Formats: sequence, C-alpha cells, structure tokens
Amino acid sequence: MSLYRAWADSYGLSPDSLLPPSPLSLPPSLPPAPHLEDCAALTALRQQAEQRGEGGKPPAWVDPPRNRQGGCSNPWGKWDAPSSPLDPLPPPPPPPPPPPPPPPPLLLLLLLLLLLLQLPSATAVGEQVRGADSSNLALTRQAQRDIWLHQLLPARSCKGRRLLLVPWSTGMYHGVGSQVHLMGAFLSLAMLHNRTLIPLANSFDRANHAHCQATGQQGSWECFFFPIVSPDCEGELNRLRAEDAIGECVTGEELGYDRAAQSEQQAVCLDPTTDVFMNYEGRAAYLWGDAYLADPDVVEHGGHVAASSAETKMVHWWRAQAVRFMLRWPSAHLCHVINRQRHTAYGMHAANRIASLHSPTHPSPSHISSLHAFAHALQHYESRDTHASAAAAAAAAAAAAATATPGRNTPMEPTPTASVPWVPVSTTAIPTDLAREPYLQRPMMSMHVRQSDKLSEMKVLSLAAHMFVAYRLRRAEVDLRYVWLNTEAQSVINETAHYPDWHFLFSSNSHQPSDSERNREYDASQSVAASLASAIIASQCDYFIGSLGSNWSRLINELRATGGRLFAGFVAMNMGEW
Repeated sequence: MSLYRAWADSYGLSPDSLLPPSPLSLPPSLPPAPHLEDCAALTALRQQAEQRGEGGKPPAWVDPPRNRQGGCSNPWGKWDAPSSPLDPLPPPPPPPPPPPPPPPPLLLLLLLLLLLLQLPSATAVGEQVRGADSSNLALTRQAQRDIWLHQLLPARSCKGRRLLLVPWSTGMYHGVGSQVHLMGAFLSLAMLHNRTLIPLANSFDRANHAHCQATGQQGSWECFFFPIVSPDCEGELNRLRAEDAIGECVTGEELGYDRAAQSEQQAVCLDPTTDVFMNYEGRAAYLWGDAYLADPDVVEHGGHVAASSAETKMVHWWRAQAVRFMLRWPSAHLCHVINRQRHTAYGMHAANRIASLHSPTHPSPSHISSLHAFAHALQHYESRDTHASAAAAAAAAAAAAATATPGRNTPMEPTPTASVPWVPVSTTAIPTDLAREPYLQRPMMSMHVRQSDKLSEMKVLSLAAHMFVAYRLRRAEVDLRYVWLNTEAQSVINETAHYPDWHFLFSSNSHQPSDSERNREYDASQSVAASLASAIIASQCDYFIGSLGSNWSRLINELRATGGRLFAGFVAMNMGEW
C-alpha cells in the first residue's frame, strides 16, 4: 500500500467525509503526515486553550495588561503627568550592585546548549500569532489579546453588558472577503463604544452546505471558525429578547451609528451598510496609540515599494487585526477541508520525499525524534523555515550532511501512487506536535487572479500579466516553480497549461465557467469552505501576487501580515483602495 493512500485512509480524506476521524488512529508503522494535522485533537486543544479558568480567569497565554479596566486597554501603559518645578526632588537612586563574576566558558556553552534544546518548536497552541513581533504588524500580539478579552467575556461580565448586534451582510451583493471586512468595521465601532459585538445567529448565508446543516450550524460563522463572541454573552442576548428589550435594527441613514452605539440602550441592532466602511473602519486603531505608523511599506507595485499614507496604514492595521481575530482558528470541519486540499495538491510530493528519506542513502527516521523535526528535515531540502527549532535544524543539517551534493536538491515530481510503496523502517510511532506549522513545499508563490464580476469595480488582469511578475520573481529565487493559484474562473485554470515550467496547485472545488459576469448559480453552489481553506494555505506561502482592489487579496495579505510573514514578498497588480 502506498504511503499517499495510507495517509488518505487514516486521516479520513475521502470526498464524502465531512469531519476528521476522532480520535486519529495511525498504524504503528505509519508515520504522521507532515503536511496534515490531527484536526480533532488540535481543535480540542485549541478549545481548551480558549477556556477561562475558575472565576473567569483568562487563559495563561492571554496575560492581560495590568492597567486594564474593562473594554480595551491602552497598550502603551499608564501616562504619568510631568512633575512641577516646585515639587521636591526625588531621592537619588541607590548605587547599582557590582556585576557577578563571569562564568567559565564551558559553563556558557552548556547553558547555551540547554537553551537551544528548550526553545519552542512553534507558536503556542493558545496563541494564534506566529513568528517574531518584528515579523508582524506593530502590537499584533497585544491587539489580539485585547480583542479576545473584549469579545470573549466571562459569564459575570456579560450580565448587563452593552451589546452591539449586527447581521452578516447578504452574499447576494458581497463576497466572503467583503463580508468579513464589513463585520470587522462593526467590531471597530463596538470597541470604540465599549460594546461587545454579536453577529446575529443564522445570518451568515455562506454557511449553508451539508456539514453546516447536519451539525445545526446553518447560517453560523462557527461552522468555519471559532466563535467571535462568548456563549455567555449570547445567552444575555437571548434573555433580552425574551424580555422584548431589543428594537428594530437601524441603519446609518435613519440614525447615526455613533448615536446608536452611544445610547443608553443595553442592546443596539444595526443594519450592515457600506457607510460603516468610510466612517468607522480603522478608527479602533487609535485605542493602541499610533503604533501603526511604525509599520514599514512592504507592498510592491510597478517595480517599486508603494508608499502608504497614515490613514491607509491605520485602516490596513485594523483590518488585519480584525481578520486575524475572526479567522484565528478553523473549525474541525474547515481543518479537515484544509487537510484534503493539502493532500490532493502536494500529498504525493510529501510521500515521495519521505520515501526518499527512508531509502538506504538517507538517514533512518529513528534519528529524528519528533514529527516537527521530521517535517522540517524535509523542508531543509527545499526551503528556509522561520519556525524551525534549533533541534529540528540540527537534525535537518545532519540529514543533509549525510547525503551532501553540490548545489540545492531539486524537489521530486509527483509520480503515480503505485510507484511510491511504503516500507516501514521503524515501528516506533513519531509523536504528534500539535503546535507545528504543516509542511509546505517551498519556495511557493501564492497567486490570486480575480476575474468575473470584478470587471465593474477595478481593472482585472489576465494570468499572463501575473506570470510576467512571477518570472521576474524567479530571477531572484531561482528555485521558485510552485504556484498556489486562487481564482474563481475556469478559464484561468485552463491557461495554466501554457506554462509547463511551472507547477500549479489549486483547490479541487468547481470553478466558474464564465469569466465575464457573475454566475449566481455557481456562487450559490460553490464550496465556501474550500475557498476559505485555499486562502489559509495561500497566506502561508513565501510570495504573493494579488490585487489590492480585491477584498479577497487584501484578506490573504492581512493574514500574512499578522501570521509572521509581514516581510514576505507581496506584489500588487493594482492598488485599488490602497
């Protein structure tokens, strides 16, 4: 039995499977797939990490600021007024203690080795932001913790809490990216007025496929991602409804959003309109000071880095924070869809690489003690990995040194399933590292080619125009040959045959047959889960070519900017609203 097929059977990746197997049971001789995740165990672990402790105590990873007084805190700390010239001078500080004697060199080496062995292999499971702080937008971790504390309140804080109720915008006039950005603008309004945002239940019309209906989550955001608000605050909303304390939803034309949010009414319902984009989106960034001004310009357009105004940086910063919070963790169902897409697109490649590592000319998996190190040993052949631990890097270097060849090893091409037999070398199962980032063949470029109805809103460009930029990127990254393609048009998929020197990967969901106008029948039947899964994979690629006039391209870019890839290359085909 091939390794590729054994993984598909063990992880339940058949087309009619809607949920991952729980628990995941792998044969002792079958190693875990480095490109797949144990969705059931990982989702349970993330849910546990988001649970409050006794008395509503926040999780350990949140670590709330000391100066928090409810709502959003000032991340810059408490401001102290300058002292008056008439105030008495403070006492002089005590003299510093003498420095300790330097330790011997051997002890320093032992301490350094111990530190390297204890380095975390990836981001903690409870924290959704990956990478160093300098690899994300300014104050990203602080903002995510503040938003989490603002929205996921304990039961005692939900009683009497001021609420802002907003239904999701209809999918007839808004794409998924536009729906997410519009809800993010209302989240900005809610935080500005110290209200908790509650998206109305059964209003997200994209959640209408078989899994959402079977699990009772039809019309619910929780069908795809973790909840935006705590269940206790939703219970407070149900209590107010039972008391008939909620009026009709108002729009910006009938009553200003600010006036409605500032009212003394405990629960205020607002209708989603595009006015909130122009008036309120990005204003919540002021709650964290002007840190967004320090964000560098990283978008390339027309051969040079595009400069951004202060207002553009503010809006981009807040959009990215809101998108990261709402899409922080996929549900078990969406995680399963991501697994299926990964396995269909490059599961054979991962199987080939592992089969080659198990050949007599490669080290045995017994030399690699964890799945994290095992997966990153594969990535050493193809790419750099910013999240590899020191132990994993050492294992990868040892494996490479055993079979060193001049230059960089070329990734193997996919071959028929029958030609990749799995011959177990060790019967010891490799423990699963739930905090790792799944394997991705690198370097990989993500490309979003927007067509169809976007013709009326922006200048759309063909695949050939995008590939012109791709060839320019290849001059800097000579091994660049893999493209993760996001598009809704089948004609774009057909054009990929004109580029045999590139290897295109894309989701297996159906694509729109016409690229000239929006096909409502296609839009209603397409798998939103597959599109969301494709966007998440695209946000993990090394390069990105997209259009800032598209909400979907901006959403992918925002996930990258808060996922440790702020400085990863992004080339904009058009600037849109930028």
